[in-house]
Amino acid sequence: AESSAGKPLFYRWNTAGFTPATGHDASLSLTAPALNTDTVMPVSVDVSDGTHTITLTESVIIKAPPITATLTAPEAAGSGDSVPVRVDARSSTGKPLNYTWASSASLLGSPGNTPQATYTAAPVTSEVRATVNVRVSDGRDFLQTPTQVITIRPRQATPPPEARITGANTAEVGKTLA
Repeated sequence: AESSAGKPLFYRWNTAGFTPATGHDASLSLTAPALNTDTVMPVSVDVSDGTHTITLTESVIIKAPPITATLTAPEAAGSGDSVPVRVDARSSTGKPLNYTWASSASLLGSPGNTPQATYTAAPVTSEVRATVNVRVSDGRDFLQTPTQVITIRPRQATPPPEARITGANTAEVGKTLA
């Protein structure tokens, strides 16, 4: 924009819902909000030369990601323990979702095409960092979750029970040993 009188221009952006929500420069870079459905949002700027002001408004369509997913896994597990994992996933198109799990060798099991699964922590003799993630697909689009780290700890050795025989170490025939 430019002033017909050669005056400097002043800008006031109104971009509620975006980051940043306001601005005062001639141009503004915006970050769209995370949404679950496609949404139309207005962006406007008031341009003024100190005497005259015009307002320009544009509608922007924010496209929701086709798939969103959040992976939940425990931070730690003991050797041999069950390790439950779950992905909360959604398709903005309503298509059915498929799940492909990937894990390191210290998580035993094959979850299959399911949003929740249970691995078994492998037997370990020292602490090991296991990893798991899941690829969620609707047949056209996909999303790979960030990898979660699970610390596998060795089982604490259980000491054998202590036993001791006390008392007399000799006995007479037919008498009670005390």
